[in-house]
Amino acid sequence: LRILKDGIVQAAEVVGPWVGGDAPLLDGTTLPFLLQTTEDSKKAAAATRPAIDKDLAARFKSKVLVANGPGAIHIYSKKPIAKVEDFKGVKVRTYGAVGSLGLQALGAAPLTIIAGEVYPSLQRGVADAAAASHSATFGWKLQEVLKYIDLWYIANTFASPMLVVNIDAWNALPADLQKLITDASAKAEEKAWANAIDSDDKALAGLKAGGMEIVQVSEAERNRAAQLSLPVWQDWAKSQGPAAEEFLAAVRKAVGR
Repeated sequence: LRILKDGIVQAAEVVGPWVGGDAPLLDGTTLPFLLQTTEDSKKAAAATRPAIDKDLAARFKSKVLVANGPGAIHIYSKKPIAKVEDFKGVKVRTYGAVGSLGLQALGAAPLTIIAGEVYPSLQRGVADAAAASHSATFGWKLQEVLKYIDLWYIANTFASPMLVVNIDAWNALPADLQKLITDASAKAEEKAWANAIDSDDKALAGLKAGGMEIVQVSEAERNRAAQLSLPVWQDWAKSQGPAAEEFLAAVRKAVGR
């Protein structure tokens, strides 16, 4: 985002949760148990695109062309985690700051571990579980060291990745080219969502083939987790200011949560 602002590049792929310190609204797309399904994520993306573009324009002279996500974040564990109480004391590799706060609210002990260290950390017992998508879990070969796929639908970000363009570069384009790119971006976004879902489905099949077992988590338990996470959402929004509070309100209205 910073090199976009400086015009060093005219467009870039941005992973929202990785740049939450610079662009807080993108971090909000990973608030625990707020966006649980792909449909949630699509609704929230549509409802908040103007606010995100306004924020990125003010901070980094940039705007979003394409946004999509990698699929839902679940828990992958050595022991089944089907109830909120099962999280107590479990050392979970998490996906970011707000994710850590959410898991902590459930009684877990969140850990920050870089991707390359997740497998050995689980193998050595440094961690008991990991919060990730099916695709990431399969890519890291965690089916070799974990047994259960606990379907908690913790988060389903629409900002991982995003294609972001420098506004000056965008404004320099003639109107007909802007329209062509805008139309193509909308089609690319739909295709990216479909590809993410397909990739996630294939990864889940691979995890199951590798010996992992699915643990179905009831809607009632997920709702309990969302209620316990509500203070995390509110504290995040308050700490980031009015734009974040408006963002959270728009997302909650869009998804009815």
